[in-house]
Amino acid sequence: MNLSKKTDMWVKKNIISKAQREQILEQDAAKKKPFIWGTFIWLSIFCFCLGAISLITAHWHVIPDMVKLIFVFVVLGSGLMLSFFAIRKERYKIAEIALFITFLMIGGGIGLIAQIFNLPVDSAKGLLLWAVLSFGIVLASKRKFLALLWIPLFLGGLIGYMKLELLLLFFEQSPLFATTLMGGILICLIYLSHFFTDKLAQSLYHWSIFLYFPVIFLGDISMQNSLGGFFVSLSFLGLLLFFAVCAKRMVLFHITIGIIVARLLLFYFQSLPDLVGTGVLFMGIGLLMGLILFFLYFWKIQLHKKKIK
Repeated sequence: MNLSKKTDMWVKKNIISKAQREQILEQDAAKKKPFIWGTFIWLSIFCFCLGAISLITAHWHVIPDMVKLIFVFVVLGSGLMLSFFAIRKERYKIAEIALFITFLMIGGGIGLIAQIFNLPVDSAKGLLLWAVLSFGIVLASKRKFLALLWIPLFLGGLIGYMKLELLLLFFEQSPLFATTLMGGILICLIYLSHFFTDKLAQSLYHWSIFLYFPVIFLGDISMQNSLGGFFVSLSFLGLLLFFAVCAKRMVLFHITIGIIVARLLLFYFQSLPDLVGTGVLFMGIGLLMGLILFFLYFWKIQLHKKKIK
């Protein structure tokens, strides 16, 4: 529902007056103009940068190595200085742009130095070094964007450094222990980070949820039989569902419910040859969920009564 319809409904319910509705719509219209203007500015900057990158890439092989290094360090130093002065002057939009450029230049500088001097820095080590060197930049930023970029950068470097093949072998050899360990760490991070409102904690919260589902999936498919995988995935999804209810995270609740339904359907089709056993199992699951809901509802009523007293 757009703002015009919302305010019209508020007028009909006597929440606001017609004059207030007009003021709200005028204020909203005034906000749209700078937004459109700003969008075109960002698009023009984006197109210019793409063009500049294309030209540099086309002539990259003829540019001397020393010129490349000087250019990177000049841009990096300029970005740091501009960030510092912009933060001091409380020009936060300029500061965010400068911090983002500095963040990119740190990664580009690592790759360029490794290329010129033939340093033994593979992708994983480079990503991890980039994450370590840019951590201060992320902390200085007032917005969530850099933190959202930094966490996968750090995790990708860390997992790559520890070897992804070993992690997959860990799940293959000990699926229950690996799922319990990794899922337990992630659910703890989800639980702890949701108490904080700063950008790094919120980014950690979102990435922990994003990684939680692949960990459950790996544990599920690594189990030796479908019944074991079913109970492992359902247990950890139930744990996340319990957190979503307690923390009143409705979006997470609906996503988790959707995945649980999908997993129940998958298990149903996997177990079709044994219809009697499947029927008994699903009836048992239904009754168990009903009992859990009944006790939760009863517990909620008792808490409400205590609050009234």
